[in-house]
Amino acid sequence: MSLQRTSFYLKPKSTAWFLSYILIFLIIAQIAGLIMHYRLGHGSVFGLIRLFDFNTEQNIPTLFNTILFILNAILFFLIWKAGGTGKKGRWIWLFISFILLFLALDEFCEIHENLSAPFHEKFDTSGLLYYAWVIPYGIAAILVLLFFVPVWWKMGKRIRLLFAISVVMYFTGAVIFEMFGGREFEQLGDQLDLKCCLLATVEETLEMGGMILLIYTLMKLINVEFDGLSIRIGLKEA
Repeated sequence: MSLQRTSFYLKPKSTAWFLSYILIFLIIAQIAGLIMHYRLGHGSVFGLIRLFDFNTEQNIPTLFNTILFILNAILFFLIWKAGGTGKKGRWIWLFISFILLFLALDEFCEIHENLSAPFHEKFDTSGLLYYAWVIPYGIAAILVLLFFVPVWWKMGKRIRLLFAISVVMYFTGAVIFEMFGGREFEQLGDQLDLKCCLLATVEETLEMGGMILLIYTLMKLINVEFDGLSIRIGLKEA
């Protein structure tokens, strides 16, 4: 008995554009929501504003961000499984894969938000460190990057550049703009204004844009190192 196999091909550029179109749609929806709320005085619009609000958790942007983390985690795992760049440091690919899965859970369940309160109370943080979770997460990120640098350096020049840009984009949004947003939020007495929402919009756009670029970079790396990867699901014929 012969088995008929169906193949699905994911191209780096097509995948990145598809995800980018979703991001562009979310940005347009976010801007429309800000205009409706701050210019036209509509606070809900049948719940649609909250559904696409970048400054709110557990909605469509949160789901999309979670999916981006999971996709990157899968790609890091595949590179580890296939014996990725820097074979002596292969463990880092698997380690980052697990970190990304944790960040996906964090994004959806707001773990980092719950960490802010105890750190804020213990260290009396304010200003740029008002969102105190950036302290432990920032330190952890620096340590992981230090371990990854030797592996990153062995990649081709273009892949290295794409990796660097994606990481800088993500951390500029997730850390730098988050810190400025926290300071603004504190100055307003834990209230939101248009400036806070615009900072959140830029923050989330950079985060999701960086993750999309990382997906593209990892897929390009897989093409360069392994001439693509195939995954088969099913039983071998007896």
